[in-house]
Amino acid sequence: MNQPLIEAPDPAFVERSMRGGAIQTQGVVTPDQDEEDAIPADGSVQPADDDFVTKSQRLPPPVPEVSTPEEMIAAQDAATAAATPEAQEEEPVGGPRSRVEMEQDEELIADIKQHMRDRYDVDPDSGNLPNYFFGYLFGGDEPTNEEILETYMDAWRTMTGNSMDAGFEIAWLSETKQKFADAKAASEADPTDLEAARAANEYSGQLARALRVYREADRMAGLFGGKRYEGLTAMQTVGEIGETVGVNALAALSDPMTLVTAGVGKVVGLGAQAAGASLKTAIIKAASTGAALEAAGAAVTDVAVQSMEVEMGARDSIDYERTAIVAGSAAVVSGTVSGLATRNAIKRVDKVTDGELSAALVKNQEIQVEAAKTVQKQNRAVASSVRESLAKSIEDAFGKKAVIRNSDGTVKEINSKFIRESEEASGLYKDLEVDRDLFDPSLTTSVFERVVGASTELIMAVRKGTVTLIDEGTGRPLTKKQLSDLGTKLQPGEKVSDRLLALLKNTADQESTDAAISILGKYGITRREIAAAMYAEASKAGQKLNRLSQMTKTLGRVARNKTSQEAGEEADALTEFKLGETFRRLEDIRRLTLVSGVATAVRNNISQVLRSGVDTLVYGFESAINPNKKFGMKNTLAHLQNTFFYSADSARIAQFLLDIAPEQRMRFYNMYSEVTNKINRGNPGQSALSGKSNGLSKETPLLDMWEGGIQTLNFFNRFQEAAYRNGSFTTSIQRQLYDQGIDMLDVLRSGKITENITEDMIAKAVDDALEFTYASQPKLGLFQVWNNAIVKSGATLAIPFPRFMFKALEMTYNYNVTGAGTAAIRMLLTKTKGQKITDGQYRQLAEGVAGGLPLIYLGYTLRDPENQMAGSEWYMLKDGKGNEFDARPYFPLTPYLLMGEIIHRFEDGRPAPNALKMQGKEILEGITGANFRGAGPIAKFTEDLLMSFQNGVDDNQFKFGAAALGEYMGEAMSGYLQPVYQLADLELAGDMIQRKKDYKVNPDYQDGVDGFFQGFARPFKTRLMRIPENYTEMMEDVPDLEDPRFEDPQFRVMPFMKVMFGATFTRVPPEYVTELNRMGFKYRDFTTYTEKPEFNRFMNREMGRKMNMEMPAYLAMLKRQYPDNQLAQADAVRRYITETKSGLYKEMQTADDDSGLAALVHKFNRISPYARQLAKQQYKEKFDEPPTTVDDYQALVNIAASIRETNRSLLK
Repeated sequence: MNQPLIEAPDPAFVERSMRGGAIQTQGVVTPDQDEEDAIPADGSVQPADDDFVTKSQRLPPPVPEVSTPEEMIAAQDAATAAATPEAQEEEPVGGPRSRVEMEQDEELIADIKQHMRDRYDVDPDSGNLPNYFFGYLFGGDEPTNEEILETYMDAWRTMTGNSMDAGFEIAWLSETKQKFADAKAASEADPTDLEAARAANEYSGQLARALRVYREADRMAGLFGGKRYEGLTAMQTVGEIGETVGVNALAALSDPMTLVTAGVGKVVGLGAQAAGASLKTAIIKAASTGAALEAAGAAVTDVAVQSMEVEMGARDSIDYERTAIVAGSAAVVSGTVSGLATRNAIKRVDKVTDGELSAALVKNQEIQVEAAKTVQKQNRAVASSVRESLAKSIEDAFGKKAVIRNSDGTVKEINSKFIRESEEASGLYKDLEVDRDLFDPSLTTSVFERVVGASTELIMAVRKGTVTLIDEGTGRPLTKKQLSDLGTKLQPGEKVSDRLLALLKNTADQESTDAAISILGKYGITRREIAAAMYAEASKAGQKLNRLSQMTKTLGRVARNKTSQEAGEEADALTEFKLGETFRRLEDIRRLTLVSGVATAVRNNISQVLRSGVDTLVYGFESAINPNKKFGMKNTLAHLQNTFFYSADSARIAQFLLDIAPEQRMRFYNMYSEVTNKINRGNPGQSALSGKSNGLSKETPLLDMWEGGIQTLNFFNRFQEAAYRNGSFTTSIQRQLYDQGIDMLDVLRSGKITENITEDMIAKAVDDALEFTYASQPKLGLFQVWNNAIVKSGATLAIPFPRFMFKALEMTYNYNVTGAGTAAIRMLLTKTKGQKITDGQYRQLAEGVAGGLPLIYLGYTLRDPENQMAGSEWYMLKDGKGNEFDARPYFPLTPYLLMGEIIHRFEDGRPAPNALKMQGKEILEGITGANFRGAGPIAKFTEDLLMSFQNGVDDNQFKFGAAALGEYMGEAMSGYLQPVYQLADLELAGDMIQRKKDYKVNPDYQDGVDGFFQGFARPFKTRLMRIPENYTEMMEDVPDLEDPRFEDPQFRVMPFMKVMFGATFTRVPPEYVTELNRMGFKYRDFTTYTEKPEFNRFMNREMGRKMNMEMPAYLAMLKRQYPDNQLAQADAVRRYITETKSGLYKEMQTADDDSGLAALVHKFNRISPYARQLAKQQYKEKFDEPPTTVDDYQALVNIAASIRETNRSLLK
């Protein structure tokens, strides 16, 4: 907008604006001077430029007449026709134009350049143009007429061929049209309002200009006609065709609608193939379905865009030929994508199928049984003692029919059907409070033979010295007699479980442990087989669970049910179950509800895509520097392949391996969104965790039903988390085997699972999967304590997801120079001690170097002021289409944006990092992406409560403190309605914008209780009212949300984009707002916050109006006055903000009683706490009642001022 002349300048302001002051080191430059005409500075007050003062005092021009966009277009068309009558005769208006002709049309180029400023916040005259494919990554394009036209035509092609870009365009037109209507209404209400008339014509001009360039872009001759290429060389013609086809194809492929329609087409094609159709028929059905849907969607979008043009006078009617071309092009792209996707899906061969895995496992178990029989034949004495002892125990537990014997009394086979159906088996299981999935008491002949074979070979390994033993209690070697006893056949009455426990608990070293594990793996023995075989051996006394528990704990020493931290969490959970399970469950339901939104799932998915790429670099570097690992490109890219290209295979492999190790499966599925999963039907392995043999109790059916419903709503979030967890798990197994020179698929297809994949490897894979999805406990002990304390204390009301916060802190530290430095020091100390560098140290170094450096560079690039991607705040990013969005939810990007901003400030000599003026809470939110809700209201309420006790009575402050506490509680409780709030973002048609509203009203609290409940209701009202606001006109009378940095109303652009991409898009503010942010000023530096929302709205509106009028010119003047001193510029802006707000406060003090009271209360609250408390004491002594009116607070402010002056006199 054009800057208005200042009618009556404040002489003091003019004098200050020309003052050199102590920090001025160069000449003062007036607004109309060049640097060579600058007045030398000597530290004194410089005389104001007479011409500048004269101009500023000039009488305002007459108020212009407001013209509509239609009138402006008609006027320009008429002027053009009158200026070039000969040209109009040769070529009628509206005819096709060549590329060269359009490039040489200076009027069109001028319109395009100004439209770029209006629409995209890009100034072609100030530097290079953004390249369509690479933006400013390689410097951009030179702003010649050719490139200016090409840049706009690319944007126009994308707008007409991509539903998302079309929506952005409709949103901009709607928003600008609304601004024009508001300014026009203001001008009509006050015909003397110069600013309103100018604003109306400015917005009308933007609309008219946009519609003119739309019309001219539509006139470019067709791709297959000769007119378009007149004046172009052969190479230029080829380039023009390639650019046009490439941009149109990219626009269609990047259209979210293409993804949907192609996906539907693929489903139809696969359904046809499943019904028996041929490959060709399935592809045709898929392509035709996708093409038809995409064509319909593209046609609707193009008609919507053209309808807007018709409404604004840019065209007479809808061009259905253009619509047909747009729809046809979109249909070709979507149909092609649908057909190819269907073909690939049908012809794709799974890495391994469920049937192959099961068949391979059964076949391998048959081989293992034969190996077990062979080792028994070779060691008859030992094998017979084991075999008979185990068989006798089975008979004692289940009856003689449980074991089928040969005529000579030797064991032939196990009657597994009898055991499964026997009352004894059911009774044993019922007595033991363990999960049947973990300790399946069914016993087959295969399990019996393999357990006997493994036990026999393990005993023989002790005899041969392959497995060495020590006394677990003393750590000393066993005596020869002890070794002899353990390496011989079982003695009469000795249980197999006793011998195995003695062997496995007393292995001397890791080599012996590995040898024992290898023997068990050779026969496919896991804890499930051990438990099945030993189940019957457990006496019917109270040793049942103890014996099984000891066996599972000692088996392999490393195969664990849960980490110590998880065990501690379980103990805490069991304690809370007794003390306050209802509250805990309600809070867990709330936390699950908070992440139930589709937007949350989308944000998490985008974040994990970024981390997947970074972790691929980390592993590649780690495997290259760690001698314990093998580097390979396929292995390095395994995570990307298993997660994004073979996700179904990863899920199948993960489930198969986890079924072999049920305890690890329990850990794998235990944590979702930091809430322990206790629903038995969803995870059978949870019955042990919940402390109940039948899983979750049914004592609270309402909570059960509620929790089940929320789990259903969390489908999208659970789906994406499961995909990344499965991919991480499978990748970990693949890499562990690769380091041993083994191919994972060979192992799976052969069925030799237990021989090659130990439970320790599965446990590590679970650790890696939980770590990647932020579901593992923090590694730092202090963070573990704090995390558990927050969860146990109910502080999750303020910090809903503390585990994620602490994991994010650890990741930010390690994926940084801090992590690399720490790793280097640890490795140096390790080498100094003569020890071997650990895998963990190599990993931390790789995270710091290969993970930290790319992320730091990414943050640095995104916050580079020169690349047009840095938004108005350090966490805001531009989308290149005139919008910006908050990137904080996209961890791990968040902290590196902050780092990038700090680095640029140092480089540019802008205010140092402490000038960011960020509170600790805000910094923590920045580096973790966590949200701290309500910490401020609680602190304020506590302070007001203490002050009320100290001062006797300040009922007003206490009521507001109670309201703040109520608002904090309401903020927390409103989370239960998170699924409902999504309805406010589902506007899929219309003007594609939502005007931001301010639902706060001046409070009128009767007492503290009333204040609390009004505050409690406020968050619900703010969120719920957006729903009728979106679908009805009920909220039109609600005041707009004012931004104190600029005058324009605030809009949400295409609100449904939050559902699609997890981000809320808003219009990029004026350039000076971004410039102020680079100086270190934030939104809160300009805003006003008091207990009176109406007063706040007035202050913010007036502040924004003044900023819009004065700040661009003021900044330009400061740059001339302090050309190389950004600190001086920032200091001057700070003074401007302070004095402008002070002036508005003074103005409001005399406006009316409510505004005056709000201004005085705010002024009093800005006084130091000691002065406030002393002033209140003196006021109470003088008047014996608390202040309530304007006069009361004026007296209170005067007392405080008197105290301040007295203290100053004493100081002098």
